[in-house]
Amino acid sequence: MNLTDKLANYIQNFLWSKVSLINYMLLPLSILYSLIRNLRYYFYQTPIKFNSKIICVGNSISGGAGKTPIVIRLAELLSQNTKLKIAVVAKGYKGNLSNNSNAIKVSLNKHTCKEVGDEALLIAKHFPVYISNKRKLAIELAQKDGAETIILDDGFQNNSINKDISILAINNRIFNHDANNLLIPAGPLRESLKTSIRKADIIITSGKNTALRKNFNLSDKLLFFQNTIIKNPEEISGKKFILLCGIAQPERVVKTAKNLKANILKSYLFPDHYNFSSQELESLYKEATKFHCNILTTKKDFVRIDKKFHKLTTVIDYAVEINDEKKLIKKILTL
Repeated sequence: MNLTDKLANYIQNFLWSKVSLINYMLLPLSILYSLIRNLRYYFYQTPIKFNSKIICVGNSISGGAGKTPIVIRLAELLSQNTKLKIAVVAKGYKGNLSNNSNAIKVSLNKHTCKEVGDEALLIAKHFPVYISNKRKLAIELAQKDGAETIILDDGFQNNSINKDISILAINNRIFNHDANNLLIPAGPLRESLKTSIRKADIIITSGKNTALRKNFNLSDKLLFFQNTIIKNPEEISGKKFILLCGIAQPERVVKTAKNLKANILKSYLFPDHYNFSSQELESLYKEATKFHCNILTTKKDFVRIDKKFHKLTTVIDYAVEINDEKKLIKKILTL
């Protein structure tokens, strides 16, 4: 890992994992961050209204809220229940093409993870995805291609676009008694949870959540919860693996592997969105060959692994189910 990756790993897995003296020392910077964000929000120009319906899926935390599976599931539900043409607009985080002045339609045959980012490439396996660091340009390109409903991935704090529906994804770990719920850089929050809830029309939590109703006024919100379903437990249970993971909260993957009764010989945990080098992959797969086992990884990590290693890789194939999906779609279509 280079210095930037090591710093990202420290921030995500150590600095933000708890609240200590150093976090409190960073609070003045968090206050400044909040002030700048609020000023940008209140003095921003009128949000742009588009002809297509814009459904925003976002969160209040930096990484690890499980947005991508929700985006895919929402797109599936809309596609199954309507005749609307669905597209997804993403930032293309960690992809070097997202910094171009033009918008790009992601192509599985043409683009790599380093060009468009892992999340965009993963979603593109299911639905058309458009990326740009200027979401306006990506939405315009999607509309030009005929998109009637556009899901805006991770646009909750973007005030330049008018959203018809705002869906807030909440990971229940934010309610743990030892959770770090401070604002960036002292903690992982982009904005307070109260602010995010106020902007949301619909809230989707990771499992049932009693603390949310107890601590916040949700009288005008629709609350749903999601469950993660593992689709290939028989490929994992009782078998030995080397675990490779580069996502936020890697402990969740470690726990999943344990629950699936996988025999994990070694674990290699990297920062979120980490681009594995050729040397790192060669070394890991050489080790797996030595132990006569596969590499076990997530779907998001899999798109960052060179195709020549795919035969020696077992992917934890997961999907999300949302309770009362008929009610959710009905609400989305009527808003």
